[in-house]
Amino acid sequence: MINEVELKRLDLNLLLTFSALMQERSTLGAARRLYLGQSAISMALRRLRNNFDDQLFVRVGRNMEPTPKAEFIYDQLLPALQQIQQTMRGINAFDPAQFDFELRLGVTDDIELPLMPSLQHALKSSAPNVDLSVRQASMSNVVALIEAGDIDLSLSYYPKLPKWINAKVLGKVSFLVVYDPKQISLASPLTAEEYAKYEHILVSFSGTRKGIIDYALEELGLKRRIAVALPSASSVPGLLKRQAMITTLPSYTATYLAQEYGFKTIQLPIVIPEVEISLVWHRKRDGDPQHQWARKLVQESFQENCFSDSSAATI
Repeated sequence: MINEVELKRLDLNLLLTFSALMQERSTLGAARRLYLGQSAISMALRRLRNNFDDQLFVRVGRNMEPTPKAEFIYDQLLPALQQIQQTMRGINAFDPAQFDFELRLGVTDDIELPLMPSLQHALKSSAPNVDLSVRQASMSNVVALIEAGDIDLSLSYYPKLPKWINAKVLGKVSFLVVYDPKQISLASPLTAEEYAKYEHILVSFSGTRKGIIDYALEELGLKRRIAVALPSASSVPGLLKRQAMITTLPSYTATYLAQEYGFKTIQLPIVIPEVEISLVWHRKRDGDPQHQWARKLVQESFQENCFSDSSAATI
Protein backbone atom coordinates (compact mmCIF):
# COMPACT_ATOMS: atom_id res chain seq x y z
CA MET A 1 0.00 0.00 0.00
CA ILE A 2 1.26 3.48 -0.88
CA ASN A 3 2.04 5.80 2.03
CA GLU A 4 1.15 9.22 0.62
CA VAL A 5 2.44 11.03 3.72
CA GLU A 6 5.87 9.49 3.28
CA LEU A 7 5.96 10.34 -0.43
CA LYS A 8 4.82 13.90 0.30
CA ARG A 9 8.13 14.55 2.05
CA LEU A 10 9.82 14.26 -1.35
CA ASP A 11 8.82 16.65 -4.11
CA LEU A 12 8.15 14.19 -6.95
CA ASN A 13 9.24 16.83 -9.47
CA LEU A 14 12.73 16.30 -8.10
CA LEU A 15 12.65 12.77 -9.51
CA LEU A 16 12.10 14.17 -12.98
CA THR A 17 15.14 16.39 -12.52
CA PHE A 18 17.10 13.39 -11.30
CA SER A 19 16.03 11.37 -14.39
CA ALA A 20 17.03 14.23 -16.73
CA LEU A 21 20.43 14.52 -15.04
CA MET A 22 21.00 10.77 -15.39
CA GLN A 23 20.29 10.93 -19.11
CA GLU A 24 22.00 14.24 -19.95
CA ARG A 25 24.91 14.13 -17.44
CA SER A 26 24.94 17.93 -17.18
CA THR A 27 22.83 20.62 -15.52
CA LEU A 28 22.65 22.54 -18.80
CA GLY A 29 21.41 19.49 -20.69
CA ALA A 30 18.86 18.72 -17.98
CA ALA A 31 17.67 22.33 -18.01
CA ARG A 32 17.10 22.21 -21.77
CA ARG A 33 15.36 18.85 -21.49
CA LEU A 34 12.92 20.13 -18.84
CA TYR A 35 12.59 23.67 -20.22
CA LEU A 36 13.95 25.14 -16.98
CA GLY A 37 16.75 27.48 -16.06
CA GLN A 38 20.12 26.00 -15.16
CA SER A 39 19.89 27.57 -11.70
CA ALA A 40 16.62 25.71 -11.06
CA ILE A 41 18.34 22.44 -11.90
CA SER A 42 21.23 23.27 -9.56
CA MET A 43 18.81 24.03 -6.73
CA ALA A 44 16.92 20.80 -7.36
CA LEU A 45 20.18 18.86 -7.32
CA ARG A 46 21.05 20.31 -3.90
CA ARG A 47 17.67 19.16 -2.57
CA LEU A 48 18.14 15.71 -4.11
CA ARG A 49 21.54 15.41 -2.42
CA ASN A 50 19.99 16.31 0.92
CA ASN A 51 17.11 13.87 0.47
CA PHE A 52 19.31 10.93 -0.51
CA ASP A 53 22.32 11.89 1.64
CA ASP A 54 24.69 11.40 -1.28
CA GLN A 55 26.54 13.53 -3.84
CA LEU A 56 24.65 11.64 -6.60
CA PHE A 57 26.75 13.27 -9.34
CA VAL A 58 30.43 14.23 -9.47
CA ARG A 59 32.02 16.29 -12.21
CA VAL A 60 34.40 14.41 -14.53
CA GLY A 61 35.63 16.69 -17.28
CA ARG A 62 32.56 18.28 -18.84
CA ASN A 63 30.20 15.60 -17.63
CA MET A 64 28.52 14.92 -14.31
CA GLU A 65 28.97 11.22 -13.65
CA PRO A 66 26.53 9.42 -11.32
CA THR A 67 27.70 7.84 -8.08
CA PRO A 68 26.98 4.14 -7.37
CA LYS A 69 24.04 5.20 -5.20
CA ALA A 70 22.63 7.33 -8.03
CA GLU A 71 22.91 4.35 -10.42
CA PHE A 72 21.06 2.16 -7.92
CA ILE A 73 18.30 4.74 -7.41
CA TYR A 74 17.86 5.18 -11.16
CA ASP A 75 17.64 1.43 -11.77
CA GLN A 76 14.82 1.25 -9.23
CA LEU A 77 13.12 4.45 -10.34
CA LEU A 78 13.16 4.04 -14.13
CA PRO A 79 10.48 1.31 -14.42
CA ALA A 80 8.08 3.38 -12.30
CA LEU A 81 8.60 6.50 -14.42
CA GLN A 82 8.15 4.50 -17.61
CA GLN A 83 4.91 2.99 -16.31
CA ILE A 84 3.57 6.43 -15.45
CA GLN A 85 4.52 7.65 -18.93
CA GLN A 86 2.81 4.70 -20.59
CA THR A 87 -0.35 5.34 -18.60
CA MET A 88 -0.39 9.03 -19.51
CA ARG A 89 0.21 8.38 -23.20
CA GLY A 90 -2.30 5.58 -23.44
CA ILE A 91 -0.07 2.92 -24.98
CA ASN A 92 -2.99 0.87 -26.29
CA ALA A 93 -4.15 3.83 -28.35
CA PHE A 94 -0.90 3.95 -30.37
CA ASP A 95 -1.70 3.72 -34.07
CA PRO A 96 1.42 3.50 -36.29
CA ALA A 97 -0.63 4.28 -39.40
CA GLN A 98 -1.19 7.80 -38.04
CA PHE A 99 2.47 8.56 -37.32
CA ASP A 100 5.05 10.28 -39.52
CA PHE A 101 8.60 9.67 -38.33
CA GLU A 102 11.95 8.20 -39.31
CA LEU A 103 12.90 4.76 -38.01
CA ARG A 104 16.69 4.60 -37.71
CA LEU A 105 17.94 1.05 -37.65
CA GLY A 106 21.45 -0.27 -37.14
CA VAL A 107 22.41 -3.64 -38.63
CA THR A 108 25.41 -5.47 -39.98
CA ASP A 109 25.66 -6.13 -43.69
CA ASP A 110 24.92 -9.86 -43.42
CA ILE A 111 21.55 -9.10 -41.80
CA GLU A 112 20.71 -6.15 -44.03
CA LEU A 113 20.58 -8.31 -47.18
CA PRO A 114 17.82 -10.74 -46.11
CA LEU A 115 15.98 -8.37 -43.75
CA MET A 116 15.44 -5.17 -45.73
CA PRO A 117 12.90 -6.33 -48.36
CA SER A 118 10.55 -7.85 -45.80
CA LEU A 119 10.98 -5.06 -43.25
CA GLN A 120 10.26 -2.35 -45.81
CA HIS A 121 7.17 -4.25 -46.95
CA ALA A 122 5.96 -4.56 -43.34
CA LEU A 123 6.51 -0.84 -42.79
CA LYS A 124 4.53 0.16 -45.85
CA SER A 125 1.71 -2.17 -44.85
CA SER A 126 1.30 -1.01 -41.26
CA ALA A 127 2.89 2.46 -41.17
CA PRO A 128 3.00 4.00 -44.66
CA ASN A 129 4.23 7.37 -43.39
CA VAL A 130 7.25 5.95 -41.54
CA ASP A 131 10.57 6.24 -43.40
CA LEU A 132 13.46 3.85 -42.82
CA SER A 133 17.13 4.79 -42.48
CA VAL A 134 19.78 2.08 -42.05
CA ARG A 135 23.29 2.41 -40.60
CA GLN A 136 26.03 -0.18 -40.43
CA ALA A 137 26.32 -1.02 -36.73
CA SER A 138 28.93 -3.60 -35.77
CA MET A 139 30.42 -4.48 -32.38
CA SER A 140 32.94 -1.65 -32.80
CA ASN A 141 30.50 1.25 -33.21
CA VAL A 142 27.01 0.23 -32.04
CA VAL A 143 27.43 1.65 -28.52
CA ALA A 144 28.55 5.04 -29.85
CA LEU A 145 25.67 5.16 -32.34
CA ILE A 146 23.06 4.40 -29.67
CA GLU A 147 24.61 6.78 -27.14
CA ALA A 148 24.66 9.62 -29.68
CA GLY A 149 21.06 8.96 -30.65
CA ASP A 150 22.04 8.26 -34.27
CA ILE A 151 20.03 5.02 -34.32
CA ASP A 152 16.88 3.96 -32.48
CA LEU A 153 17.72 0.28 -32.24
CA SER A 154 20.17 -2.21 -33.70
CA LEU A 155 20.25 -5.85 -34.68
CA SER A 156 23.26 -8.16 -34.92
CA TYR A 157 25.81 -10.05 -32.80
CA TYR A 158 26.65 -7.89 -29.79
CA PRO A 159 28.32 -9.96 -27.04
CA LYS A 160 29.42 -7.13 -24.74
CA LEU A 161 27.24 -4.11 -24.02
CA PRO A 162 27.07 -1.49 -21.22
CA LYS A 163 24.25 -1.86 -18.72
CA TRP A 164 22.36 1.16 -20.08
CA ILE A 165 21.69 -0.75 -23.29
CA ASN A 166 18.85 -3.27 -23.25
CA ALA A 167 19.22 -6.43 -25.32
CA LYS A 168 16.78 -9.13 -26.40
CA VAL A 169 18.18 -12.33 -27.88
CA LEU A 170 16.16 -13.24 -30.98
CA GLY A 171 17.87 -16.52 -31.82
CA LYS A 172 21.07 -18.39 -32.52
CA VAL A 173 22.50 -18.70 -35.99
CA SER A 174 24.75 -21.35 -37.51
CA PHE A 175 26.90 -21.03 -40.65
CA LEU A 176 26.68 -22.50 -44.15
CA VAL A 177 29.08 -22.78 -47.05
CA VAL A 178 27.90 -20.97 -50.19
CA TYR A 179 29.05 -21.68 -53.76
CA ASP A 180 28.00 -21.35 -57.38
CA PRO A 181 27.26 -24.82 -58.84
CA LYS A 182 28.28 -23.49 -62.28
CA GLN A 183 31.78 -22.88 -60.95
CA ILE A 184 32.24 -25.65 -58.36
CA SER A 185 30.76 -29.08 -57.69
CA LEU A 186 30.66 -30.03 -54.00
CA ALA A 187 29.59 -33.42 -52.67
CA SER A 188 27.60 -33.74 -49.47
CA PRO A 189 28.72 -34.26 -46.79
CA LEU A 190 31.61 -31.89 -47.39
CA THR A 191 34.87 -32.92 -45.75
CA ALA A 192 37.20 -30.53 -43.96
CA GLU A 193 39.97 -31.39 -46.44
CA GLU A 194 37.72 -30.55 -49.40
CA TYR A 195 36.60 -27.36 -47.70
CA ALA A 196 40.16 -26.21 -47.05
CA LYS A 197 41.46 -26.78 -50.56
CA TYR A 198 39.28 -24.10 -52.20
CA GLU A 199 39.97 -20.38 -52.34
CA HIS A 200 37.76 -18.57 -49.85
CA ILE A 201 35.95 -15.24 -49.71
CA LEU A 202 35.96 -13.89 -46.15
CA VAL A 203 33.44 -11.29 -45.03
CA SER A 204 35.14 -9.53 -42.12
CA PHE A 205 33.63 -6.35 -40.64
CA SER A 206 36.77 -5.74 -38.58
CA GLY A 207 39.25 -6.41 -41.38
CA THR A 208 40.86 -9.42 -39.70
CA ARG A 209 41.79 -12.32 -41.99
CA LYS A 210 41.80 -15.08 -39.40
CA GLY A 211 39.00 -16.26 -37.17
CA ILE A 212 37.32 -19.13 -35.40
CA ILE A 213 37.06 -21.24 -38.57
CA ASP A 214 40.79 -20.97 -39.18
CA TYR A 215 41.60 -22.00 -35.62
CA ALA A 216 39.28 -25.00 -35.96
CA LEU A 217 41.04 -26.00 -39.19
CA GLU A 218 44.44 -25.66 -37.55
CA GLU A 219 43.41 -28.21 -34.93
CA LEU A 220 42.82 -30.62 -37.81
CA GLY A 221 46.18 -29.79 -39.38
CA LEU A 222 44.53 -27.82 -42.19
CA LYS A 223 44.74 -24.27 -43.50
CA ARG A 224 42.50 -22.43 -45.94
CA ARG A 225 43.52 -19.67 -48.31
CA ILE A 226 41.64 -16.39 -47.95
CA ALA A 227 41.81 -15.16 -51.53
CA VAL A 228 39.54 -12.13 -50.92
CA ALA A 229 38.63 -10.38 -47.65
CA LEU A 230 35.64 -8.03 -47.81
CA PRO A 231 34.09 -5.57 -45.33
CA SER A 232 30.58 -6.54 -46.46
CA ALA A 233 28.71 -9.28 -48.28
CA SER A 234 27.52 -7.08 -51.14
CA SER A 235 30.34 -8.11 -53.50
CA VAL A 236 30.06 -11.83 -52.75
CA PRO A 237 27.52 -12.71 -55.48
CA GLY A 238 29.59 -11.14 -58.25
CA LEU A 239 32.74 -12.95 -57.13
CA LEU A 240 31.06 -16.34 -56.78
CA LYS A 241 29.49 -15.98 -60.23
CA ARG A 242 32.86 -15.42 -61.89
CA GLN A 243 35.41 -17.49 -59.96
CA ALA A 244 35.74 -20.95 -58.43
CA MET A 245 35.59 -19.78 -54.82
CA ILE A 246 33.48 -20.51 -51.76
CA THR A 247 32.41 -18.46 -48.77
CA THR A 248 31.03 -19.17 -45.29
CA LEU A 249 28.17 -17.00 -44.07
CA PRO A 250 25.44 -16.94 -41.42
CA SER A 251 22.66 -19.30 -42.45
CA TYR A 252 20.11 -16.53 -43.11
CA THR A 253 22.51 -14.70 -45.46
CA ALA A 254 23.57 -17.91 -47.17
CA THR A 255 19.95 -18.96 -47.73
CA TYR A 256 19.04 -15.53 -49.10
CA LEU A 257 21.94 -15.53 -51.59
CA ALA A 258 21.04 -19.04 -52.71
CA GLN A 259 17.45 -18.00 -53.37
CA GLU A 260 18.33 -14.76 -55.14
CA TYR A 261 21.31 -15.87 -57.23
CA GLY A 262 20.89 -19.60 -57.78
CA PHE A 263 23.77 -20.52 -55.48
CA LYS A 264 23.84 -23.67 -53.38
CA THR A 265 24.58 -24.14 -49.69
CA ILE A 266 26.15 -27.02 -47.83
CA GLN A 267 26.85 -27.74 -44.17
CA LEU A 268 30.14 -26.51 -42.76
CA PRO A 269 32.31 -29.60 -42.16
CA ILE A 270 33.78 -28.33 -38.89
CA VAL A 271 32.02 -27.54 -35.63
CA ILE A 272 31.96 -23.90 -34.53
CA PRO A 273 29.70 -22.28 -31.91
CA GLU A 274 26.40 -20.76 -32.94
CA VAL A 275 26.12 -17.00 -32.61
CA GLU A 276 23.38 -15.15 -30.69
CA ILE A 277 21.62 -12.39 -32.60
CA SER A 278 20.22 -9.63 -30.38
CA LEU A 279 17.98 -6.60 -30.75
CA VAL A 280 19.48 -3.74 -28.70
CA TRP A 281 18.36 -0.23 -27.72
CA HIS A 282 18.92 2.48 -25.13
CA ARG A 283 17.02 1.64 -21.96
CA LYS A 284 15.60 5.16 -21.78
CA ARG A 285 13.45 4.23 -24.83
CA ASP A 286 12.15 1.06 -23.19
CA GLY A 287 8.71 2.41 -22.28
CA ASP A 288 8.16 4.53 -25.40
CA PRO A 289 5.09 3.13 -27.26
CA GLN A 290 6.48 4.21 -30.63
CA HIS A 291 9.74 2.48 -29.89
CA GLN A 292 7.99 -0.63 -28.56
CA TRP A 293 6.06 -0.89 -31.81
CA ALA A 294 9.27 -0.51 -33.85
CA ARG A 295 11.03 -3.20 -31.83
CA LYS A 296 8.15 -5.63 -32.32
CA LEU A 297 8.05 -4.95 -36.06
CA VAL A 298 11.80 -5.49 -36.53
CA GLN A 299 11.79 -8.60 -34.35
CA GLU A 300 8.91 -10.19 -36.26
CA SER A 301 10.40 -9.36 -39.67
CA PHE A 302 13.76 -10.78 -38.66
CA GLN A 303 12.47 -13.99 -37.13
CA GLU A 304 9.97 -14.69 -39.89
CA ASN A 305 12.36 -14.09 -42.77
CA CYS A 306 15.82 -14.85 -41.38
CA PHE A 307 14.92 -17.73 -39.05
CA SER A 308 12.12 -19.31 -41.06
CA ASP A 309 14.23 -22.40 -41.77
CA SER A 310 14.33 -24.40 -38.53
CA SER A 311 17.39 -26.30 -39.70
CA ALA A 312 19.39 -23.09 -40.01
CA ALA A 313 18.74 -21.61 -36.59
CA THR A 314 17.19 -22.26 -33.22
CA ILE A 315 14.88 -19.77 -31.52
